[in-house]
Amino acid sequence: MVNILYQGQGIGSEINESVLVYVKKIGKAKVRLGIDKGNPQSKAFWKKNGFKLIKEVEILGGTILLAEKIL
Repeated sequence: MVNILYQGQGIGSEINESVLVYVKKIGKAKVRLGIDKGNPQSKAFWKKNGFKLIKEVEILGGTILLAEKIL
């Protein structure tokens, strides 16, 4: 999470891209993550950064959106 004062400046996307470069460098082909379905801002961020929603997973107290990005 990026402090609200710094959101919208590309900082989160830069951090994400740095992590993805590293993950690819160590030989991984894809990244998966879970997004709280009740957080539309988070869903929009990950979609903007190239993650595709692949399924919904019901958990105690809510729903997680499983997202994936092929590197």
